[in-house]
Amino acid sequence: MTTPVSETIYASRDAIRAQVIEFLQQYMELDEVDLTQSSFLSYIIDIFTTLASNLMFYQSNIYREFFLTQAQLPESIHNLSSFLGYSPKEATNSIADLLMTVNLPFDDLDSTFNIPSGFEFQTADGVVFTTYYDTLVTITNNTSVTITNEVDGKVYDVPVAIDTTSDDQNFQFIMPTKQYQSTVQEFQLDDDLQPFQFTDINVPIDGKVADIAVYVKDPDASSVDTGRLYTQFNSLYLMSSSDYGYVLRVSPEGRRIYFGNGIIGQQPLPGSTIVVYVNVTEGEDGNSIAGSITSGGRIYTQQTGVTTIVDYDVINAAPAYNGEDEEDLQEIRSNSIKSLVSLNRLVSETDYENFDVIIPDAPIRKNSIPVLKRSDLKVNEIQLYTVLEFGDDLVPSRNVFTDKYKYYSEDVWHEISSSTTYLPRNIIIEKDEIEYITLFEMTLDSQNTAAYYHYIMREINIVPTLIESWSHQDQDLYHFNINNLNVKTDDATSEAIFELSYYSNESDFDLCECEMKIVSEDAVYVMTNVPTMNKFVYIFPDYLTIPEGEQTYYFTITNQSLPFEKTISQYSATFVFRQDLKSYMMSNTVDDGTTTIIYDIPVVLNSYYTGTQVPGTGVPGIPIEYEGGIDKVVFETQVLQAFLSSFSFKNYRMLTDFINIKFCNTTGLSTNMLKNTPTKQAVDDLGLTYIPPIASLGDKYIVSGNEGGQWTGHDDEIAMCIDSTAQTWSFLEPIDNDIVYITNKASNYIYSEYGWKRPIYDIPLKISLEVFKINDSSIEEGTLIANIKEVIIDYYEEFFGDKIDIRRSKIIDLVHNVYGVSHCRLLKPSAGVFFDFDIDDFTQDELLEYTPEWIYFKEEDISIKIFNAG
Repeated sequence: MTTPVSETIYASRDAIRAQVIEFLQQYMELDEVDLTQSSFLSYIIDIFTTLASNLMFYQSNIYREFFLTQAQLPESIHNLSSFLGYSPKEATNSIADLLMTVNLPFDDLDSTFNIPSGFEFQTADGVVFTTYYDTLVTITNNTSVTITNEVDGKVYDVPVAIDTTSDDQNFQFIMPTKQYQSTVQEFQLDDDLQPFQFTDINVPIDGKVADIAVYVKDPDASSVDTGRLYTQFNSLYLMSSSDYGYVLRVSPEGRRIYFGNGIIGQQPLPGSTIVVYVNVTEGEDGNSIAGSITSGGRIYTQQTGVTTIVDYDVINAAPAYNGEDEEDLQEIRSNSIKSLVSLNRLVSETDYENFDVIIPDAPIRKNSIPVLKRSDLKVNEIQLYTVLEFGDDLVPSRNVFTDKYKYYSEDVWHEISSSTTYLPRNIIIEKDEIEYITLFEMTLDSQNTAAYYHYIMREINIVPTLIESWSHQDQDLYHFNINNLNVKTDDATSEAIFELSYYSNESDFDLCECEMKIVSEDAVYVMTNVPTMNKFVYIFPDYLTIPEGEQTYYFTITNQSLPFEKTISQYSATFVFRQDLKSYMMSNTVDDGTTTIIYDIPVVLNSYYTGTQVPGTGVPGIPIEYEGGIDKVVFETQVLQAFLSSFSFKNYRMLTDFINIKFCNTTGLSTNMLKNTPTKQAVDDLGLTYIPPIASLGDKYIVSGNEGGQWTGHDDEIAMCIDSTAQTWSFLEPIDNDIVYITNKASNYIYSEYGWKRPIYDIPLKISLEVFKINDSSIEEGTLIANIKEVIIDYYEEFFGDKIDIRRSKIIDLVHNVYGVSHCRLLKPSAGVFFDFDIDDFTQDELLEYTPEWIYFKEEDISIKIFNAG
């Protein structure tokens, strides 16, 4: 009977040593000899034992799991990332503003109802949006409505629109919501918890965590006692003995919470109750489309002494935004290693590629693209290319170089002469017959051959934050709320106009006053109350007097006619009005003595930003007019303000490095494939109509099919002269995606089944398909088209960027695997899309002109025609 192998394997080194001795005694017939007494054999046995035990350990899962790069178990990855000091990013809940429509009339002349904090609305798919404040609605005589929100002890008046003239009488107001569902769990600590003993609890969570709060109730606490709120720390060793805190770690089941021991952090009392509040969100999936949130819970009110249901409708007029997923295991593994390797510093090219991990709050997209454009004894200029996002879409941006421009209000081109020192914002620059518009002012420095950028706000709308409100016990609460701050500039007069909008139902609101103060200054600016517009207004005659950089503004509201407390409330707003971008944005210039060429100017597609030109304008006597375009106020508030307010590189970069932020090419023509390394030797020409009569040995041409003679039947092949005397030719058949440089065309060409073409594509990339459906398939044409688009986008989405590799064969393969497809024909792209070049081989001019291209596509960029297979 054989002994199972499992019974002969031991993990203990002593057990292995005993086995080695036993095997040697049996093999050498030395059963009566004590091998441990023989110095030489004892040494050999120890060597064998050590090697065997080490080999077994190195092959074990325990050893493999110790390394983050090989760890597969979730708990191993989470533990090792914590060991490396990396904290995974939690999910972020989306935000949605809901339009509430409450139908009138109510039976009682004076009616009220309350919408409590935690009230839930939802989409048809069950995505829940929750209120985070208490709302009190008061209806008087069915003609007057007052709505207040109370959050964190602060009361806000809510603007309301009342319609009592139409057949469907109602009133409307906005309710901000967040996409999460709250859960509460309780845990009991052991009664025998020892002094100075650390303790922890495991909190099972199903879903993505947006927020978590931990309360500890003492054993003798009453039932109404909510307990003490504990504070989260990154490490137990960051807590002092007086800190009531905890450390949160991701676990396979959810989250594990660690408490102190009395020396390192306060230790909870034995038998304490731990109450954990968790907000679970859908993350990115919670960014619901406009019009999708259409239902909510029941709202009750008392009418003629009877509890009735309030008749209301709800909808989100705009899509929910800001939802982001938590990091998955692969991202935790990858980002932990990136964080460890970089040591929170920007030094190597890899560090710059991982910019979003090293500086997590910077508005730089994942997989930023660093390019070293200049390196000398003075400075390393590293251009860091990123993309802008507005809503859920990429902003169509580009870097261009030029020596001419025109103003968007006219149609006359101006040269940038050697004497030019300043260029305003919103000038038009043309590239490949497409117009782009600048967003920043430029100052040209001929001595340093550079153009420096400066930001001046155009117009923004923001909602100031209530800091404090005052009241007096002997006077009623004064209802006066600030609901918007509009700041804009007038380029014609250089004025800056501040308009602070308010809402009040008080009879003497016209007597209210407002003082504005910039925190970094001592000056106080008295704003003018314009009661007919419900606004306070202040105009700076010269906007250059406003301090640069991100500034905080305080607005203090008073009413001197009040009997006791004169001060009503104080609000604050923080934004960038103007800023010198010299520390992280500049462009190189070249001056030939007459004109100046500016390289790498960050611009945005003009038709996207401004709109399209109105026919008949832009001619002599009629200024250019545009229609369409984005909401520039929202764009500046959500994109430019966020982009400018978060940059601070001095604590991360080397002293000799200059980080130059620029935009990737996300619109226009993709031409970087023209820089790809040829796969075959250069060819003299293509498109001939005859065979060259006197060809030299080694001359090469691409056959067009119109030459005749020896070249007949060799369309698209490369003809090479192998005998100049007899004028004999040999032919080389190309393969898919072959690239050759054609001397007479001064350009690279790429081969596909459609012949030889210059590899120039649109951004976003256009995909065109003819799909043949299986005859007996019951799938609807619209459903089939949607499925094909979804499959293509799902596969390529993670590869979008400057390193994308799109092969025609892969697209065809993806489409063939879609249910209902018999076969297909791919019309666009006509060849593969990939980038195969080394920027280290570029000349200085090529390097100055180079900008990475962000290759991507959306559903609307995929064109599909459906046919029956026949």
